[in-house]
Amino acid sequence: MREMLAGENGGDAHGAESAMSGAVRMPGRRLAPGAWPPRACHAAALRASLAGLAICVPPLSRAAAGGAVQVEVYANTELRLSHAPAGSFWREQGGSTMADLSGVVRPMFSGTRGDFELKAEIDFAGQIGDTRERLQGTAVPDRQGAGAPQTLLDLESVIAEGRRHRSSARVDRLSLAWSRPWGTVTVGRQAITWGGGLVFNPFDLFNPFAPSDVVRDYKNGDDMIHLDLPLTDLGVQLLAVGRRDPLTGRISAEESSFAAQVRLRQARTDWTLMGGWHYGEPVLGLGGSGLLGEATWHVDATWLRVGTEGSGGARAFASAVANLQYSWVWGGRNVLGFVEYHFSGPGGSNYGAALLDPVLATLRSRGSLFVLGRHLGAASLQIEWHPLLNFFLGSLANLEDPSFLLQPRFVWSASDAVQVTSGVDLPVGSRGSEYGGFQVPGLVGNSAPRPSFYFLVSCWF
Repeated sequence: MREMLAGENGGDAHGAESAMSGAVRMPGRRLAPGAWPPRACHAAALRASLAGLAICVPPLSRAAAGGAVQVEVYANTELRLSHAPAGSFWREQGGSTMADLSGVVRPMFSGTRGDFELKAEIDFAGQIGDTRERLQGTAVPDRQGAGAPQTLLDLESVIAEGRRHRSSARVDRLSLAWSRPWGTVTVGRQAITWGGGLVFNPFDLFNPFAPSDVVRDYKNGDDMIHLDLPLTDLGVQLLAVGRRDPLTGRISAEESSFAAQVRLRQARTDWTLMGGWHYGEPVLGLGGSGLLGEATWHVDATWLRVGTEGSGGARAFASAVANLQYSWVWGGRNVLGFVEYHFSGPGGSNYGAALLDPVLATLRSRGSLFVLGRHLGAASLQIEWHPLLNFFLGSLANLEDPSFLLQPRFVWSASDAVQVTSGVDLPVGSRGSEYGGFQVPGLVGNSAPRPSFYFLVSCWF
């Protein structure tokens, strides 16, 4: 369901709030933004990838007898108005009112011929507004202005940027799949999601969504080899994600990931076992899902070890997530609801110390840690007011502070190709709590998130 648990593109403003949790970075194996590779290499790589697409598309297009070609375009634009609370980092950098406009255009190409399928998708993204301006010259990283990625191919180029704006182009999908009766092998830039967490998903090791993201139309791709073996009552997936050493720029096994997932399907229960080597350290996972009456349940548990240079050795963390989902008819309207509990092994109650911890900073830099608390919860209620209009009431909560983030929104399917989403983000909590705001070491102002209103239009052509 496209609307359910909706936010990647609406997540840029959320990303700035989450980035504040990682505002203080300890020294480690990181380069300054743009240090490697140089921008000329960015542009050259992007031009090479586009040239490759230009070479590949015509032959497939001419192969009408043996295959098919499909071209689609996804696009969205979001207007976000925010209030900077008194005493917060955002208020210290400017006034109380903030406005941001962002958008993306994503051409999507796929071509098949025989047992092969070629996919390519390119993001042309832009952002302008107060968020970017207030992040300039501060210790808080800009989600859109991050440094060079560790992907095997750096297929991103900055088109233009300034204090208030940034635009870029990035090849986000570029893969070739070979399908046979025994399975499918896919090589190239692609996205994969493991685990059954609805809001929190510790099982998902590769570019997971932030819990506050409410529009999850697509996730960023990684350069990998993926093998999918669908067997009777058993599914096996193997993958290898290649990355480069951020210091040398060379392909590094210690920065890469190698993992396997086995799924056993039974009449009313599915079991999943995951294991691998993630950034040079072991990771294990066990999950299960099934039916509880007319409701569905899912539980995932993971264990991983994380280390970084100068941290005094690796540390191990166990995390878990459990959810229950149920649908019913209420007053003649379809309703879907769920509750979810998340135990975050790296979490705690001393947020200032967590921001100074180099191991936790490593997890945040990998996109594997978005929250600071240890015991967290989420709930959502979706009411179908009309077949074309749905209301969502979502919430995230730190169960120990306690503090929470309310996320009510309306989603209107204006047509088969246009969807309109409008909602608010309302953080609630006392001073010193995760969603109420706390003092960040080395930062002027506290971390209080911004209440905000957003209006998002998404189109598919």
